[in-house]
Amino acid sequence: MWATLAVQTHSRVLELAVRAFSRIDPEQWFALLVAFGAAVVCAWVITTIALRALCRIARRTMPLDDSFFVLARGPLRLALLVLGFSLFRQLVDLSKLQESIFGRIESCLFVLAGFWLLMRMVDLLLGDYRRRFQRRGQGQAGAMLGLVQRLAKIAALGIAAITVLDNAGVHVTALLAGLGLGGVAVALAAQKSIENLFGGLTLYLDRPVRVGNLCRFGDRLGVVEEIGLRSTRVRTLDRTLVTVANAEFANLQLENFGQRDKVWFHPTLAIRSNTPPDRLREILGGLRELLAKHPQIEADTARVRVMGFGAYSINIDISAYVTTPSLDEYFETAESLNLAILDVLAAHGSGIAFTSPAEFK
Repeated sequence: MWATLAVQTHSRVLELAVRAFSRIDPEQWFALLVAFGAAVVCAWVITTIALRALCRIARRTMPLDDSFFVLARGPLRLALLVLGFSLFRQLVDLSKLQESIFGRIESCLFVLAGFWLLMRMVDLLLGDYRRRFQRRGQGQAGAMLGLVQRLAKIAALGIAAITVLDNAGVHVTALLAGLGLGGVAVALAAQKSIENLFGGLTLYLDRPVRVGNLCRFGDRLGVVEEIGLRSTRVRTLDRTLVTVANAEFANLQLENFGQRDKVWFHPTLAIRSNTPPDRLREILGGLRELLAKHPQIEADTARVRVMGFGAYSINIDISAYVTTPSLDEYFETAESLNLAILDVLAAHGSGIAFTSPAEFK
Protein backbone atom coordinates (compact mmCIF):
# COMPACT_ATOMS: atom_id res chain seq x y z
CA MET A 1 0.00 0.00 0.00
CA TRP A 2 2.75 2.44 0.96
CA ALA A 3 4.77 1.64 -2.15
CA THR A 4 1.70 2.08 -4.37
CA LEU A 5 0.94 5.46 -2.81
CA ALA A 6 4.53 6.62 -3.29
CA VAL A 7 4.53 5.53 -6.96
CA GLN A 8 1.24 7.31 -7.64
CA THR A 9 2.52 10.52 -6.04
CA HIS A 10 5.75 10.32 -8.04
CA SER A 11 3.79 9.82 -11.27
CA ARG A 12 1.70 12.92 -10.61
CA VAL A 13 4.82 14.98 -9.96
CA LEU A 14 6.40 13.81 -13.22
CA GLU A 15 3.22 14.60 -15.11
CA LEU A 16 3.18 18.15 -13.78
CA ALA A 17 6.88 18.61 -14.61
CA VAL A 18 6.42 17.43 -18.20
CA ARG A 19 3.41 19.69 -18.63
CA ALA A 20 5.30 22.71 -17.25
CA PHE A 21 8.42 22.20 -19.40
CA SER A 22 6.37 21.65 -22.56
CA ARG A 23 4.93 25.16 -22.23
CA ILE A 24 8.32 26.91 -22.24
CA ASP A 25 8.88 28.62 -25.64
CA PRO A 26 12.28 28.67 -27.46
CA GLU A 27 13.12 32.21 -26.34
CA GLN A 28 12.69 31.23 -22.70
CA TRP A 29 14.80 28.10 -23.20
CA PHE A 30 17.56 30.26 -24.69
CA ALA A 31 17.36 32.69 -21.77
CA LEU A 32 17.53 29.80 -19.31
CA LEU A 33 20.56 28.40 -21.13
CA VAL A 34 22.29 31.78 -20.90
CA ALA A 35 21.44 31.95 -17.18
CA PHE A 36 22.86 28.49 -16.66
CA GLY A 37 26.09 29.40 -18.49
CA ALA A 38 26.49 32.59 -16.44
CA ALA A 39 25.91 30.60 -13.23
CA VAL A 40 28.59 28.06 -14.26
CA VAL A 41 31.14 30.82 -14.95
CA CYS A 42 30.39 32.63 -11.68
CA ALA A 43 30.55 29.45 -9.61
CA TRP A 44 33.88 28.43 -11.17
CA VAL A 45 35.46 31.87 -10.70
CA ILE A 46 34.24 32.37 -7.12
CA THR A 47 35.29 28.91 -5.91
CA THR A 48 38.69 29.11 -7.64
CA ILE A 49 39.56 32.49 -6.12
CA ALA A 50 38.06 31.83 -2.67
CA LEU A 51 39.48 28.32 -2.23
CA ARG A 52 42.92 29.36 -3.44
CA ALA A 53 43.02 32.08 -0.79
CA LEU A 54 41.67 29.74 1.91
CA CYS A 55 44.20 27.04 1.01
CA ARG A 56 47.06 29.52 1.43
CA ILE A 57 45.75 30.39 4.88
CA ALA A 58 45.22 26.72 5.77
CA ARG A 59 48.80 25.74 4.86
CA ARG A 60 49.99 27.98 7.67
CA THR A 61 47.77 26.25 10.23
CA MET A 62 46.76 22.59 9.81
CA PRO A 63 47.31 20.24 6.85
CA LEU A 64 43.82 18.81 7.38
CA ASP A 65 42.22 22.18 6.64
CA ASP A 66 44.11 22.40 3.34
CA SER A 67 42.89 18.94 2.32
CA PHE A 68 39.34 19.83 3.29
CA PHE A 69 39.25 22.90 1.03
CA VAL A 70 40.60 20.87 -1.87
CA LEU A 71 37.94 18.18 -1.42
CA ALA A 72 35.17 20.76 -0.91
CA ARG A 73 35.74 22.35 -4.32
CA GLY A 74 33.20 20.17 -6.17
CA PRO A 75 30.30 20.44 -3.69
CA LEU A 76 30.79 24.19 -3.28
CA ARG A 77 30.81 24.74 -7.03
CA LEU A 78 27.56 22.80 -7.36
CA ALA A 79 25.93 24.83 -4.58
CA LEU A 80 27.08 28.13 -6.11
CA LEU A 81 25.93 26.99 -9.54
CA VAL A 82 22.44 26.28 -8.20
CA LEU A 83 22.38 29.59 -6.32
CA GLY A 84 23.54 31.55 -9.37
CA PHE A 85 21.05 29.88 -11.68
CA SER A 86 18.25 30.54 -9.17
CA LEU A 87 19.14 34.26 -9.21
CA PHE A 88 19.65 34.59 -12.98
CA ARG A 89 16.46 32.75 -13.93
CA GLN A 90 14.44 35.39 -12.06
CA LEU A 91 15.06 37.57 -15.12
CA VAL A 92 13.16 35.05 -17.26
CA ASP A 93 9.37 35.40 -17.38
CA LEU A 94 8.10 31.99 -16.20
CA SER A 95 4.74 30.82 -14.93
CA LYS A 96 4.10 29.98 -11.28
CA LEU A 97 4.07 26.25 -12.06
CA GLN A 98 7.37 26.51 -13.93
CA GLU A 99 8.88 28.54 -11.08
CA SER A 100 7.72 25.87 -8.62
CA ILE A 101 9.24 23.03 -10.68
CA PHE A 102 12.59 24.83 -11.03
CA GLY A 103 12.53 25.64 -7.31
CA ARG A 104 12.09 21.97 -6.42
CA ILE A 105 14.92 20.93 -8.73
CA GLU A 106 17.20 23.55 -7.19
CA SER A 107 16.29 22.39 -3.67
CA CYS A 108 17.15 18.79 -4.60
CA LEU A 109 20.49 19.90 -6.06
CA PHE A 110 21.26 21.87 -2.88
CA VAL A 111 20.59 18.73 -0.83
CA LEU A 112 22.87 16.70 -3.11
CA ALA A 113 25.62 19.30 -2.76
CA GLY A 114 25.32 19.17 1.03
CA PHE A 115 25.36 15.36 0.99
CA TRP A 116 28.41 15.38 -1.28
CA LEU A 117 30.23 17.77 1.05
CA LEU A 118 29.29 15.65 4.09
CA MET A 119 30.68 12.50 2.44
CA ARG A 120 33.94 14.30 1.69
CA MET A 121 34.21 15.41 5.34
CA VAL A 122 33.55 11.88 6.62
CA ASP A 123 36.17 10.41 4.27
CA LEU A 124 38.71 13.04 5.24
CA LEU A 125 38.29 12.86 9.02
CA LEU A 126 37.96 9.09 9.39
CA GLY A 127 40.70 8.50 6.82
CA ASP A 128 43.04 10.65 8.90
CA TYR A 129 42.20 8.71 12.06
CA ARG A 130 42.68 5.37 10.26
CA ARG A 131 46.16 6.41 9.17
CA ARG A 132 46.97 7.37 12.76
CA PHE A 133 45.84 3.99 14.04
CA GLN A 134 47.88 2.21 11.37
CA ARG A 135 50.99 4.16 12.34
CA ARG A 136 50.42 3.05 15.94
CA GLY A 137 50.03 -0.57 14.87
CA GLN A 138 46.32 -0.65 15.76
CA GLY A 139 44.97 -2.22 12.59
CA GLN A 140 41.79 -3.51 14.26
CA ALA A 141 40.81 0.01 15.30
CA GLY A 142 41.25 1.09 11.68
CA ALA A 143 38.90 -1.69 10.57
CA MET A 144 36.34 -0.52 13.14
CA LEU A 145 36.57 3.03 11.77
CA GLY A 146 36.00 1.65 8.27
CA LEU A 147 32.71 0.14 9.46
CA VAL A 148 31.73 3.42 11.15
CA GLN A 149 32.53 5.25 7.91
CA ARG A 150 30.24 2.98 5.88
CA LEU A 151 27.42 3.26 8.44
CA ALA A 152 27.71 7.06 8.46
CA LYS A 153 27.53 7.16 4.66
CA ILE A 154 24.48 4.89 4.58
CA ALA A 155 22.69 7.03 7.19
CA ALA A 156 23.54 10.26 5.35
CA LEU A 157 22.45 8.74 2.03
CA GLY A 158 19.11 7.72 3.52
CA ILE A 159 18.48 11.20 4.92
CA ALA A 160 19.50 12.83 1.64
CA ALA A 161 17.24 10.51 -0.39
CA ILE A 162 14.22 11.23 1.84
CA THR A 163 14.88 14.98 1.67
CA VAL A 164 15.21 14.91 -2.13
CA LEU A 165 11.99 12.92 -2.49
CA ASP A 166 10.19 15.33 -0.17
CA ASN A 167 11.42 18.36 -2.14
CA ALA A 168 10.39 16.64 -5.37
CA GLY A 169 6.84 16.39 -4.07
CA VAL A 170 6.79 12.67 -3.28
CA HIS A 171 4.63 11.69 -0.29
CA VAL A 172 7.37 10.39 2.06
CA THR A 173 5.23 9.88 5.19
CA ALA A 174 4.02 6.48 4.01
CA LEU A 175 7.54 5.50 3.00
CA LEU A 176 8.89 6.50 6.42
CA ALA A 177 6.19 4.49 8.16
CA GLY A 178 7.09 1.41 6.14
CA LEU A 179 10.80 1.93 6.71
CA GLY A 180 10.16 2.42 10.42
CA LEU A 181 8.35 -0.90 10.78
CA GLY A 182 10.99 -2.64 8.68
CA GLY A 183 13.75 -1.05 10.73
CA VAL A 184 12.17 -2.28 13.98
CA ALA A 185 11.99 -5.82 12.59
CA VAL A 186 15.61 -5.73 11.42
CA ALA A 187 16.77 -4.27 14.75
CA LEU A 188 15.02 -7.03 16.70
CA ALA A 189 16.50 -9.71 14.46
CA ALA A 190 20.01 -8.24 14.72
CA GLN A 191 19.87 -7.39 18.43
CA LYS A 192 22.81 -9.59 19.41
CA SER A 193 24.93 -8.41 16.51
CA ILE A 194 24.25 -4.78 17.43
CA GLU A 195 25.14 -5.48 21.08
CA ASN A 196 28.44 -7.05 20.00
CA LEU A 197 29.16 -4.13 17.68
CA PHE A 198 28.67 -1.59 20.47
CA GLY A 199 30.68 -3.84 22.80
CA GLY A 200 33.55 -3.68 20.30
CA LEU A 201 33.21 0.11 20.13
CA THR A 202 33.38 0.24 23.92
CA LEU A 203 36.58 -1.82 23.91
CA TYR A 204 38.14 0.49 21.32
CA LEU A 205 37.12 3.74 23.01
CA ASP A 206 37.65 2.77 26.66
CA ARG A 207 40.63 0.50 25.83
CA PRO A 208 40.69 -1.62 29.01
CA VAL A 209 42.86 -4.11 27.12
CA ARG A 210 44.84 -3.97 23.89
CA VAL A 211 46.06 -6.54 21.42
CA GLY A 212 49.11 -8.25 22.92
CA ASN A 213 48.18 -7.57 26.56
CA LEU A 214 48.14 -10.36 29.13
CA CYS A 215 44.86 -10.07 31.01
CA ARG A 216 42.51 -11.92 33.33
CA PHE A 217 38.93 -11.98 32.04
CA GLY A 218 36.51 -13.50 34.47
CA ASP A 219 38.30 -16.54 35.94
CA ARG A 220 40.60 -17.11 32.93
CA LEU A 221 44.00 -15.76 31.93
CA GLY A 222 45.40 -15.14 28.45
CA VAL A 223 46.89 -12.82 25.84
CA VAL A 224 44.53 -10.75 23.65
CA GLU A 225 45.18 -11.63 20.00
CA GLU A 226 42.35 -9.85 18.19
CA ILE A 227 39.47 -7.48 18.91
CA GLY A 228 37.05 -7.88 16.03
CA LEU A 229 33.67 -6.45 15.12
CA ARG A 230 31.75 -9.31 16.73
CA SER A 231 34.11 -11.05 19.14
CA THR A 232 37.44 -10.91 20.97
CA ARG A 233 39.98 -13.73 20.70
CA VAL A 234 42.27 -14.55 23.64
CA ARG A 235 45.14 -17.06 23.66
CA THR A 236 45.18 -18.80 27.05
CA LEU A 237 48.28 -20.05 28.87
CA ASP A 238 47.31 -23.57 27.72
CA ARG A 239 47.69 -22.22 24.14
CA THR A 240 43.98 -22.67 23.43
CA LEU A 241 42.11 -19.89 21.63
CA VAL A 242 39.04 -18.57 23.45
CA THR A 243 36.49 -16.52 21.49
CA VAL A 244 34.23 -14.26 23.56
CA ALA A 245 31.41 -12.09 22.19
CA ASN A 246 32.27 -8.39 22.54
CA ALA A 247 29.11 -7.61 24.51
CA GLU A 248 30.01 -10.28 27.08
CA PHE A 249 33.74 -9.47 27.11
CA ALA A 250 33.16 -5.74 27.70
CA ASN A 251 30.97 -6.54 30.74
CA LEU A 252 33.56 -8.82 32.37
CA GLN A 253 35.95 -7.64 35.07
CA LEU A 254 39.18 -7.22 33.09
CA GLU A 255 42.54 -7.21 34.85
CA ASN A 256 45.23 -5.95 32.47
CA PHE A 257 48.72 -7.18 33.36
CA GLY A 258 50.22 -5.53 30.31
CA GLN A 259 49.67 -2.01 31.67
CA ARG A 260 51.41 -2.39 35.03
CA ASP A 261 54.63 -0.44 35.60
CA LYS A 262 56.16 -2.86 38.14
CA VAL A 263 55.60 -6.38 39.51
CA TRP A 264 55.01 -7.36 43.14
CA PHE A 265 57.52 -9.82 44.64
CA HIS A 266 55.75 -11.25 47.68
CA PRO A 267 56.96 -14.62 49.00
CA THR A 268 56.31 -15.92 52.52
CA LEU A 269 59.50 -17.42 53.91
CA ALA A 270 59.07 -20.23 56.48
CA ILE A 271 62.35 -20.74 58.35
CA ARG A 272 63.09 -23.28 61.05
CA SER A 273 61.29 -22.68 64.33
CA ASN A 274 64.41 -23.50 66.38
CA THR A 275 66.27 -20.47 64.98
CA PRO A 276 67.47 -18.36 67.96
CA PRO A 277 66.14 -14.79 68.27
CA ASP A 278 69.58 -13.19 67.79
CA ARG A 279 70.15 -15.22 64.65
CA LEU A 280 66.63 -14.37 63.45
CA ARG A 281 67.42 -10.65 63.78
CA GLU A 282 70.60 -11.16 61.75
CA ILE A 283 68.61 -12.97 59.06
CA LEU A 284 66.09 -10.10 58.92
CA GLY A 285 68.92 -7.58 58.62
CA GLY A 286 70.56 -9.62 55.85
CA LEU A 287 67.29 -9.85 53.89
CA ARG A 288 66.65 -6.11 54.22
CA GLU A 289 70.16 -5.34 53.07
CA LEU A 290 69.68 -7.70 50.11
CA LEU A 291 66.54 -5.86 48.97
CA ALA A 292 68.07 -2.41 49.56
CA LYS A 293 71.12 -3.15 47.40
CA HIS A 294 69.38 -5.01 44.56
CA PRO A 295 69.26 -2.79 41.41
CA GLN A 296 65.85 -4.10 40.27
CA ILE A 297 64.07 -3.57 43.60
CA GLU A 298 62.21 -0.40 44.57
CA ALA A 299 63.99 0.22 47.88
CA ASP A 300 61.48 2.71 49.34
CA THR A 301 58.63 0.18 49.37
CA ALA A 302 60.60 -2.97 50.26
CA ARG A 303 59.55 -4.61 53.56
CA VAL A 304 60.73 -7.66 55.56
CA ARG A 305 58.68 -8.58 58.67
CA VAL A 306 58.08 -11.55 60.97
CA MET A 307 54.37 -12.22 60.44
CA GLY A 308 53.76 -15.17 62.76
CA PHE A 309 54.52 -18.76 63.63
CA GLY A 310 53.58 -22.03 62.03
CA ALA A 311 53.58 -25.53 63.51
CA TYR A 312 57.26 -25.99 62.70
CA SER A 313 58.27 -22.60 61.28
CA ILE A 314 58.77 -18.91 61.80
CA ASN A 315 56.99 -17.08 58.95
CA ILE A 316 58.72 -14.05 57.40
CA ASP A 317 56.76 -11.88 54.95
CA ILE A 318 58.83 -10.33 52.13
CA SER A 319 57.24 -7.55 50.09
CA ALA A 320 59.03 -5.65 47.32
CA TYR A 321 58.33 -4.25 43.85
CA VAL A 322 60.49 -5.30 40.90
CA THR A 323 60.85 -2.24 38.67
CA THR A 324 60.02 -3.83 35.33
CA PRO A 325 56.75 -4.43 33.45
CA SER A 326 58.22 -7.47 31.65
CA LEU A 327 57.33 -10.88 33.05
CA ASP A 328 60.54 -12.41 31.69
CA GLU A 329 62.65 -9.84 33.54
CA TYR A 330 60.55 -10.29 36.66
CA PHE A 331 61.00 -14.07 36.73
CA GLU A 332 64.74 -13.63 36.19
CA THR A 333 64.92 -11.16 39.07
CA ALA A 334 62.72 -13.34 41.31
CA GLU A 335 64.97 -16.31 40.68
CA SER A 336 68.09 -14.35 41.64
CA LEU A 337 66.35 -13.06 44.79
CA ASN A 338 65.23 -16.53 45.85
CA LEU A 339 68.76 -17.91 45.47
CA ALA A 340 70.17 -14.92 47.38
CA ILE A 341 67.63 -15.51 50.18
CA LEU A 342 68.87 -19.11 50.50
CA ASP A 343 72.43 -17.78 50.68
CA VAL A 344 71.43 -15.44 53.55
CA LEU A 345 69.81 -18.31 55.45
CA ALA A 346 72.82 -20.56 54.95
CA ALA A 347 75.23 -17.80 56.01
CA HIS A 348 73.41 -17.46 59.36
CA GLY A 349 73.03 -21.17 60.05
CA SER A 350 69.34 -21.51 59.28
CA GLY A 351 67.20 -22.85 56.45
CA ILE A 352 63.71 -23.65 55.25
CA ALA A 353 61.43 -25.10 57.94
CA PHE A 354 60.77 -28.80 58.36
CA THR A 355 57.35 -30.03 57.33
CA SER A 356 56.82 -32.89 59.78
CA PRO A 357 57.75 -33.90 63.37
CA ALA A 358 60.02 -36.66 62.02
CA GLU A 359 62.11 -34.13 60.09
CA PHE A 360 62.19 -31.83 63.11
CA LYS A 361 63.76 -34.57 65.25
